[in-house]
Amino acid sequence: MNEKTRAELQKHVEEIAKILHAEADPNELKNLEGIENSEET
Repeated sequence: MNEKTRAELQKHVEEIAKILHAEADPNELKNLEGIENSEET
């Protein structure tokens, strides 16, 4: 993967993470199990 593609992919991953974080219940983000559970719903 070239550097330009890698940078584009990273930007998309960060945007996805922002969406997932915005949709998650803050009380579930206190430990790994809660994060995993919030991802499944």
